[in-house]
Amino acid sequence: MTAFRPKTKLRSTPPLLLRALGVTNPTVRELLELRYEFQEPFIVDSTKIATKLEVHATPLDQALAGTLAAYRANPASSARRTPEGAMEDQPARP
Repeated sequence: MTAFRPKTKLRSTPPLLLRALGVTNPTVRELLELRYEFQEPFIVDSTKIATKLEVHATPLDQALAGTLAAYRANPASSARRTPEGAMEDQPARP
């Protein structure tokens, strides 16, 4: 058995074509301005602000444990929704 493979290939649009499309499409124009964000990996370092404000991120294992405990304590809030947005364990509104 093989792993799932999408039938489409990932492709990129050449910057020159984006520039041409950006002349008439403001969304594409904005995409061009943000292109730099996708060319290099983000490096996030909150050391300076964390030290200044004396706050630190919650460790992942602690955050996950807290989230799971909250869902277990209140299962109604984590009930699945139908495609129409109604809760599965409640009758749908007309």
